[in-house]
Amino acid sequence: MKNITISELITNRMKKLNLSKKEVVVRMGYSNITKGLRNLGNFLEGGFLAGDQYIRLAKALEVDESMVVKAMIETHEQEENRKKEQERKAFKPHICAMCELGIPSPIFIGIMTHHSRFVYFEESFLDLTYSDQLMLVQKSILRHFERFDGSISGFRNIIHYVLRRFYDEDEDEILLFDIKGNIIINPAKELKRYPGQPVGLFVNGRKIDHLFKLKNAYASEDKQL
Repeated sequence: MKNITISELITNRMKKLNLSKKEVVVRMGYSNITKGLRNLGNFLEGGFLAGDQYIRLAKALEVDESMVVKAMIETHEQEENRKKEQERKAFKPHICAMCELGIPSPIFIGIMTHHSRFVYFEESFLDLTYSDQLMLVQKSILRHFERFDGSISGFRNIIHYVLRRFYDEDEDEILLFDIKGNIIINPAKELKRYPGQPVGLFVNGRKIDHLFKLKNAYASEDKQL
């Protein structure tokens, strides 16, 4: 059976049960119909269901809660795939400064300075010989390190740099450089290869780790049946 998004689930069940949007939000227990319609509109656009809303929506649509959870996860996965495809198309070879902190402190400073960790190259970078690529990387690292005086606000001191040449580059193909622009031979495993990000999984700024806990719980129940 094809996995469906939360929008598709709601639309299909409304049609099946011959429900209007107002009737759905009333079934969900909203006393403030305007707020309920606004939230339902957000769900139909792939928005996040907070708290017990997925339980209330399941009752309103007369489906098992697991169907809503699976639809939410499918929505998230489709959105992630869409974002990855956009990132792949927009990708440019670059170096990134890896600092003491993967997750900035304070966060709001890191949000403003995160872009400062990157130096992007034109696509023609890949047409250069390997030695010319390394020379350009070294010059760029030295300029970047000097420009930011060896540290990025919120992320603290720069420890090393990484070179990303391709979007789907394997971790063991990513080259690491010291702050002088020299390749680090046999880099230690603990040296970071990717920029840090806040802990947890998010959709539209909302944390969704609990969805995967629910998915695992339902999967365990299915196995027991």
